[in-house]
Amino acid sequence: MFKQILKFVFICIVCFVVCSAASKDGKNGSSKNKPKRKEMKIETLKKVECADDKSAQLGSVVHFHYKLSVEGHPDIIESTYENGNNAQDKGVVHMLTKGVTLKGLVKGIPGMCVGEIRRLTIPSHMAFGSKGNDRFPPGATVIYEIELLDAKPADEVLQRFTRADLNEDGVLDVTELEAVMSIAMKDGNFPMADDPAIMEGMLNELFQFADKNKDGGISTDEFRTMLKLQNNLGGKRTKSKQEL
Repeated sequence: MFKQILKFVFICIVCFVVCSAASKDGKNGSSKNKPKRKEMKIETLKKVECADDKSAQLGSVVHFHYKLSVEGHPDIIESTYENGNNAQDKGVVHMLTKGVTLKGLVKGIPGMCVGEIRRLTIPSHMAFGSKGNDRFPPGATVIYEIELLDAKPADEVLQRFTRADLNEDGVLDVTELEAVMSIAMKDGNFPMADDPAIMEGMLNELFQFADKNKDGGISTDEFRTMLKLQNNLGGKRTKSKQEL
């Protein structure tokens, strides 16, 4: 009887060990079969030295030329150089922040000095996604050749916009705008109302006013226009108090 018990215990232990090993192998196999995301590649084609405070940084407003192509295809899809010969009058301007500029550019441009040229090979998850668009096939890896023309710290308006854009999608929705207005009201730069219903109505009216193109979100340019209105109202309120 004792031998039978020992035999049973031994069989149970063997089965447990075998099952555990099989489970571990299965997990390892599934992780091995899982496709690894392609990493971004950054190459410096023309190196320029400069002080750190003169280089492009996260949050900077950058002015640059670029050539854009799809990996494996020699044709240039877009090029700002075709717009003219005067480099300082052409190119594009972006703010290096998530949700506003392509993820690959936000990662690849910081640290560049004016005049520097880099080649950024950007996988789809940092570019135009697995679905692509009308110009890029699904899952396309794109190549940007960037020449930095200028880099400046973002002004106060852009900094405020970036802080308010909590979901980093490049536009402000009503909830994000409400947070901006709450701060402005506390600072006395926007008229306040005690009734929540009136406040909600004011917020919605302000959002509709600021959303000039009616796309359901407030862009940086629309935000700048809205702040001018806010400052004007704040100035009038201050003047009225002084007159009283």
